[in-house]
Amino acid sequence: MKKWEQSVSEWLQQYSRFTFMTGAGMSTTSGIPDYRSKNGMYEKYENVEYLLSQTYYNRKPKEFWKTFKELFSLAGLCNIQPNEGHYFISYLAAKGKETAVITQNIDGLHQKAGNPNVFDMHGSYDEAFCLKCKKEYDLPYILKEDVPRCEECALILKPNVVLYGDAIRHTNQIIPVLEATDVVMVMGSSLSVRPANEFPLFAKQHGAKLMLINLEPTPMDPYFDIVLHEDIVTVTSNMEKMLQEM
Repeated sequence: MKKWEQSVSEWLQQYSRFTFMTGAGMSTTSGIPDYRSKNGMYEKYENVEYLLSQTYYNRKPKEFWKTFKELFSLAGLCNIQPNEGHYFISYLAAKGKETAVITQNIDGLHQKAGNPNVFDMHGSYDEAFCLKCKKEYDLPYILKEDVPRCEECALILKPNVVLYGDAIRHTNQIIPVLEATDVVMVMGSSLSVRPANEFPLFAKQHGAKLMLINLEPTPMDPYFDIVLHEDIVTVTSNMEKMLQEM
């Protein structure tokens, strides 16, 4: 057994509260690109932050929707499914552990995998809502028209995501989770964006163990108890086997 496997095995036996922080690398195995990677949208478009801003939506909502659908290739996302990494979290919860997920992703795959207690800080792009009546609409409805409108109010819908200029969500709920958790596992995040990159250290200050699984090194690597620059699915499959043997 490798050293990290020994440590994680002990954590799984000793601790009951596990918090997962996930970034784009969590969903690449499911077929969703890392938008900040080479050839991603941030490299292809010079003004992504404006195109995905509250300002652009307010000024040109029709053009915003055309761009939004193009940037995220929404039409191809209807059949995207969770991968083994997502399902590991559900398996851990089924084993009686108290789990929470803090995700920067907007793909909704944690919910599809049945993960409990998901805090999607940036919302989800498979939902939209009416700013007037607050009625919500799903992805198939969003895709029916070039510019989706509310059936009741006829107003142009807003995607249920945090745009540039919006505040991130669930902060008041996330802080108590980090204060109480025993273990934080960061998966598929470069830990380069505030305030999410500050969450692991905050939890560590309250006694949590830290584990990082990310293909590339991050500026935060030295602060973690375990750092694995490996494939998430491979690592979570190993951890699932540990649980099965307990």
